[in-house]
Amino acid sequence: MKKTALQFLKSLGINQPVNVAAKFYMPTKRRVDLTNLNEALHDILVKYGVLVDDNTKIIVSTDGSRVFCDKTSPRTEIIITAAEPTFE
Repeated sequence: MKKTALQFLKSLGINQPVNVAAKFYMPTKRRVDLTNLNEALHDILVKYGVLVDDNTKIIVSTDGSRVFCDKTSPRTEIIITAAEPTFE
């Protein structure tokens, strides 16, 4: 995932509460751990400056994240939307 991420990501420096929903299209139907996929994605989004950090004040939810199979075009589709701040 990290190898090709840079060509598609834009440094946005998001520093407000957001929902990060991802659709992971895997090349096989092999079982994968959605939590690990989300964690790797969040790390990549921080590394390339899309998000300032991946703490719970910025990524407040991952609602809508799912895993699918697409043998011919494995990919990750990401939708980042503004969210209400969490309680402090």
